[in-house]
Amino acid sequence: MSQSGFRLTVITQERTVVDREVAAVTAPGTEGYLGIWRNHAPLVTALDAGTLTVRELDGRTELYAVSGGFLEVSRNVVTILADTLESAGEIDPERAKKSVDRALARLTETATEIDQERVQAALKRNRIRLKLAEKAVRR
Repeated sequence: MSQSGFRLTVITQERTVVDREVAAVTAPGTEGYLGIWRNHAPLVTALDAGTLTVRELDGRTELYAVSGGFLEVSRNVVTILADTLESAGEIDPERAKKSVDRALARLTETATEIDQERVQAALKRNRIRLKLAEKAVRR
């Protein structure tokens, strides 16, 4: 391993999404975003829905929508077990917009059976996905 990076592995239930040496990672922890660089102190934390930013060794930046999970840092290896993870380019902006609209409509319903927490979480996830999809289109 070179002096400039560390190993990043990101795994979902379906696949290994990332498995390479990177320069830095910014992840949405449940207490706020955290930045990870080479020689970071050992850490285990829960992740919230948000944007996972991966800075490559060549300076490029990759953006992913993550819906939660766990992150572990140990001996220059960062392992993320993500509930779901999509790269900005994988997100269909129209589908994400429809999901946001659907969640907003559910929140305005007067039915008592609505799980407010679940709908709010879906709204947050899909707003993040929509924002990333729009960034990918502009790139």
